[in-house]
Amino acid sequence: MPTQAKMTEIDALVREWTGAQSVVLADYGGMDVATISELRRRCRAEKVRFRVAKNTLSKRALEQVGMGELGPLLEGPIGIAVSHGDEMAAVRVLTAFAKEKERPQVKGGMVQGRLYTLEEIKVLANLPARNELIAQLLMTFQAPTSGVVGILNRLTSDLISILDQLAEKRGGSTAPAPHAGAAETAEGAPEESPAADAGEASA
Repeated sequence: MPTQAKMTEIDALVREWTGAQSVVLADYGGMDVATISELRRRCRAEKVRFRVAKNTLSKRALEQVGMGELGPLLEGPIGIAVSHGDEMAAVRVLTAFAKEKERPQVKGGMVQGRLYTLEEIKVLANLPARNELIAQLLMTFQAPTSGVVGILNRLTSDLISILDQLAEKRGGSTAPAPHAGAAETAEGAPEESPAADAGEASA
């Protein structure tokens, strides 16, 4: 049975992860203190929290917040990035950092309650940021009618392409064809770590 200290830490993790829009797990093995500190700084800049805790405690906490499906990924030195605002923030910051530094190794995660594999996380990381999407939509209101149609069709095409990729990776069918009216319009328009400080790890 967990000690009182462990129960206290589990409760802290539950409070921190409850209501999270995205949770991404990554193996931070091989990262030194300086690199982990840099990763944490980048996470904070995106309002993402990168947390390290014992896997047994993380598993219990994830189960309590309805993310028990992530349990099998808790093997080895695992750090957990959590975002409560922009659902893509944790995905973007970890995949971008891993691409640049070759660490940490992203293992998978959950976005808005749905489980995603590493390959699917990579696809999600290529989606435009929330602010970029808002800016594109604002442009449509200022553009001539033909420009609006072109931008909307391009966004629709990008989304269908991404859905197709995810469907193929899951072995399922591709996204359904758009409504006939939309098709006609589209044809006429252009588309904490082993070296991390103990205080933070047990906070």
